[in-house]
Amino acid sequence: TVLDAAPGGEAGEWWGLLEEAERQAPEAVRDVLHYPSTGVWAEETLRRLHAPQGPAPDLGHLGALAVAAALRAGTGFKTTLRPSHGRLALPTLGLLLPDRPGPLALTERSWDSG
Repeated sequence: TVLDAAPGGEAGEWWGLLEEAERQAPEAVRDVLHYPSTGVWAEETLRRLHAPQGPAPDLGHLGALAVAAALRAGTGFKTTLRPSHGRLALPTLGLLLPDRPGPLALTERSWDSG
């Protein structure tokens, strides 16, 4: 539903990454999508997508969900995410604290789960 309401661009790219991860490891994607904060995010994002005014929706979290699922599934990827307030939460994996502000380029090799 979020993807249907969202404008194109990055949201479609992240959805494609989720689909690829699901083909490789459905349980990994299920764990990420069933993470407790995901439902709250989706509901708030849908509300904001349909509101004529107010804060912009946080579509970047869809990217964080896709990256977390891809990492858990062992899927290769390359994408850019924008940390919020100096943090990037990857559901089920943890919090990434970049050493610099701004967009962050991520690949499957840029995450150390240890």
